[in-house]
Amino acid sequence: MNTENPAPIELLVVDDHAIVRQGLTLLAGQVPWIKRCRAAASMDEALALLAQAGADVAVVDLSLGAQGSGLDVIAEILQRWPSMRIVVLSMHADSVYCERALQRGAHAFVAKDDATEELIEAIARVVAGGTYLSSAVQASMVDKMAQRAPTVLLATGLPAGQ
Repeated sequence: MNTENPAPIELLVVDDHAIVRQGLTLLAGQVPWIKRCRAAASMDEALALLAQAGADVAVVDLSLGAQGSGLDVIAEILQRWPSMRIVVLSMHADSVYCERALQRGAHAFVAKDDATEELIEAIARVVAGGTYLSSAVQASMVDKMAQRAPTVLLATGLPAGQ
């Protein structure tokens, strides 16, 4: 998987906050292999932009305020453009949100608290056909599994210490 120098891509950012859209567009402009970045504030705007010119990867926020749900955006994009790669960028690092996004078809999940390098790495990984969970999301998943571990072990008849 080549994440060092991916092929040039077009990116779509879907977030209801103008400052986030502008910041991500500026960030994308600093990445040599992102040849174009467009931004949308809503599902309708995102679908219109994709219908006009397509994109290779969509970075989607889960919480779009009055503009709708990022989960619905993911499902709608993948229904219309099944080869599109989806990276979720969310303030919600909890494993429940990650699981829901992955069930809808997302290929990566990055918390907004993570470093920008993790977002760029996530985009590169999904372009190369892989998946990505940022460090904050991985920690949340491990915490959730650790909380469930004693219950699972007891259900299998194994002592919790083994």
